[in-house]
Amino acid sequence: MSDPTFYEKVYEVVRLVPAGRVTSYGAIAKYLGAAKSSRLVGWAMNVSHGVFAPFVGESAIKMGLTLQEHHRISCNDTLVVVGRIDYIELPHELLFDDGSVDLVSAGSVGSIGLDGYVASQWLDRLSYAKPDKAPSSILPQRD
Repeated sequence: MSDPTFYEKVYEVVRLVPAGRVTSYGAIAKYLGAAKSSRLVGWAMNVSHGVFAPFVGESAIKMGLTLQEHHRISCNDTLVVVGRIDYIELPHELLFDDGSVDLVSAGSVGSIGLDGYVASQWLDRLSYAKPDKAPSSILPQRD
């Protein structure tokens, strides 16, 4: 791990960036007189919310979880891991009015095992079934 005072210097510089403006890790490192430390600046930003794991930079949704429990399924030796979301970062545009997240617009992918990847697409979103009413589509139309 690096000297925590460097992290604090990074956070001080980041607080100087006006709302709505952006900068780069390289520019922050150069400003601090450590031009070759852009990756360390990136690491400082990743742990700035108490989440001590790197995020995928290109991901629209970033989550930090804490392990709560795990269960081994003996018939196929699968380990199911249950985590509590402690930190989540996502663009406001990905939220529906009811608070659910549009994973399709986020360009989310999933993994199957260690070597398989899948993309998501909307099929539909259905209301809850009720004894007197069949489910109906509630998928909002996106622009």
